[in-house]
This record gives sequence, C-alpha cells and structure tokens, in this order.
Amino acid sequence: MTLKEDNTAVGLKNTAATWQWADQSKGTLRMDWKDGHSTDLTFSPDGRSMSGKTSTGLLYNFTRSTDTAPNASAAPPPPAPKPAPSQPASTPQLSPVGTWNSEKGAPLILKDDGTASRGNMSGTWKWTDQSKGALSVSWPSGVTVGLTFPAGGGTLSGKNSKGAELNFTRGN
Repeated sequence: MTLKEDNTAVGLKNTAATWQWADQSKGTLRMDWKDGHSTDLTFSPDGRSMSGKTSTGLLYNFTRSTDTAPNASAAPPPPAPKPAPSQPASTPQLSPVGTWNSEKGAPLILKDDGTASRGNMSGTWKWTDQSKGALSVSWPSGVTVGLTFPAGGGTLSGKNSKGAELNFTRGN
C-alpha cells in the first residue's frame, strides 16, 4: 500500500482510497476505499509498520518498504491546510466538522467540504438553521438525518427519516 501526501492511497491490485488522520497524535488514520469499505490503521511507535482492521473485519499488517529508516515520529505527512469551510462554524470556535461516536454503529464523520461518511456510506451534510445549530445529513439511499449541534459542541442528536433516534459524542 502506498500513502500519498495528497491524502490518496493505492492498495493491493491498484485499488484506490483516500485517507485522513483519525488522531494524528496517536498515529491513527482512516482509509475510505472506492468500493465503500474503510480501514482503520495505527502506526507502530517507530513508524516502521502499521496494522488495523477493515469495516468488513479483515486484519492487516504493513511494514514500511523504503530503504531509509524513518524517524520515530514517521507517518504520512499531515494533510495540507484546507480552505475555509464552505459552511461556517456555528460559532467562531465550534464546528460540527469531525468524528462523532455512537453506541449504535460506526462513527459519523463530517468534513468541512460538506461531505459525510459513516461506515461504508458516503453522503453530504448541510446547515438547515445554523442559528439553532440544526443540520441535516443526506445519504444516497434517500435516508436523511436531522441533527442538533448545541452550543457546547460535544454532542449531536436527532432522528433519521425512518424515526430512529441517534446520539453522537465528539470523537476528536
């Protein structure tokens, strides 16, 4: 597997993916593959290897194959700074952008470009009433999720269009 500075990756059999830091301070990253599955990986402390698990349960171990030994903090370079969000934060300090954990399933990831992902699903999110912290997530299946992002910024809660209640806590 090759991780590139532009946050893309090439895996076995030339499969394509994008990657982003889940928690750079812990050396963890998430890869989202074009076929819809994801892989969570963690670098070893010396940066010479990484291991993880796919959303389908497959375990992977990788060893760095470069001729030069990496330094102790070796990992892919951090992502380049992104342009200002197209949807500004609900307050100057707070934004719903990030990883949100739930007791019911995979984390919800909201990106500053208006895209969203959860497990193998990719969709979009947008403010529905920013002054009230209200936003919605739309999935290609037609399911929508109405969420509230309160002033404290530590939770997201709401219901999907099928009536299921959803609660998330900030993961990063």
